[in-house]
Amino acid sequence: MNYDILKIFSSVAQNYDIMNDVMSLGFHTVWKRFFLNICPFEPNMTVMDFGTGTGDLIGLIDTLFPYLDMSLVGFDVCDEMVSIAKKRYPHHQFLSTWTQAKESVDGVIASFSLRNCHSLEDDLKAIFDVLKPGGFLAVLEFFKMPHHQSYEWIRTLSHLFKQEFEYDYLVHSIQNFLSFDEFAKIVPCRLHHHQELWPSFVQMAIFDKIF
Repeated sequence: MNYDILKIFSSVAQNYDIMNDVMSLGFHTVWKRFFLNICPFEPNMTVMDFGTGTGDLIGLIDTLFPYLDMSLVGFDVCDEMVSIAKKRYPHHQFLSTWTQAKESVDGVIASFSLRNCHSLEDDLKAIFDVLKPGGFLAVLEFFKMPHHQSYEWIRTLSHLFKQEFEYDYLVHSIQNFLSFDEFAKIVPCRLHHHQELWPSFVQMAIFDKIF
């Protein structure tokens, strides 16, 4: 089946956050909080949230690290998502077109977004280009596992929102994404840290740009 990814995310934008909370049984925010606490943030950094969606990760950074006084930039190709993020967090910058200058950010965070890329290797190259030397890419993602995983619970819960097609895509995107080892081989940065969360297909990693 072919999926129009941009159309799918546009259609779920208004209910996106609550749907994620319900689908993950509340773990969605727990994973993100843990992820952010592992990220090597420092005061006055410029950090981009790649695939920012409604900006919830940037909101969490505001809550967890207000003392770091970082400049936060959210990027997402979905205008509907970006519109919501701009309303919620008007003191931060949100972009729906890729205009970030080369070597202009200290870190890029990507939470459950990279598996939705049309051209993953091209997008990873673009991320690498905007990172300053010594910068980091932090990834939180659903990676394909070598053993069978059942995602029927996602399809069951999707009936609550009458969004079965959209969440069929979620299952499809997980099942057809890379394993972590496959992913790490195409990231043009050095792996610094890798960790499996619970359940084990939820994994996070930090990569360093060393040149």
